Amino acid sequence: MERFSPALATKFRRAVWQTKEDAIEHFRGKEKFQYFDSEVLTDYVEHGTIENEHKVKLFFEPKIEAEIYRTLPDNLPKMRGKLKVPAFYIGGTHSREAQLARLSFMKKYFPFEFYFIEGSHLFPLEKPLRNGCDNKASYFLEDI
Repeated sequence: MERFSPALATKFRRAVWQTKEDAIEHFRGKEKFQYFDSEVLTDYVEHGTIENEHKVKLFFEPKIEAEIYRTLPDNLPKMRGKLKVPAFYIGGTHSREAQLARLSFMKKYFPFEFYFIEGSHLFPLEKPLRNGCDNKASYFLEDI
């Protein structure tokens, strides 16, 4: 499963910088973060790192992230017809991850409601004010 999930990439993920400014510049240069709202990126580093006198380190260790990715279900065909609760998928219109996630299979065999919002895989962090108020994204919450 690891070779098909994002877990493999976490093995090579950088987790330490000299300063918070170095961390911000590092993330700003990464494809996944290139469309982040600048305040969100600053908050991401401010609240997602631990600073000591010598370095800045990610609070959430990449090895833990890899363990989470390893729990992603890879047995969807076996689950056909067994879903007993309402399910929603909300994804970015330009998400490469969504393209890899076999959404066509999910649409065909599962009673999911699908919503797509302009942006990448991390669309909530790209335009947080718009996405937090987007009627498409909040529609399903009214009934819960």
